[in-house]
Amino acid sequence: MEDPLDIGVLGAGNAGYAISADLTLKGFRVKLYNQSVEGIKPILETGGIEMGGAAGTGFARLNEVTTEMKSAIEDVDIVMVAVPGFGYKPLAELCAPWLRPGQIVVLLADR
Repeated sequence: MEDPLDIGVLGAGNAGYAISADLTLKGFRVKLYNQSVEGIKPILETGGIEMGGAAGTGFARLNEVTTEMKSAIEDVDIVMVAVPGFGYKPLAELCAPWLRPGQIVVLLADR
């Protein structure tokens, strides 16, 4: 990949971890955001996400892991929202000041 996209993943649940690891191992630059440090603590302690299974294997060192929304999304090409549907509205309010024209926002439905 010549010029990889910058991707911000919002939500450090199972989906956020899987998406972040998979995209990182595929060569994208990924930032992972979680509102609380508890959700990202394992990544901060190990320096990345260990991925294994049908989708691929490897140790994914993300570009950034943060609890700061501005840092997670202000300079990315794509924002991927990996939270349950009831979390969309509060997360949208947190994102609004930092989103810019041209960014793609993907809402990943959990059901």
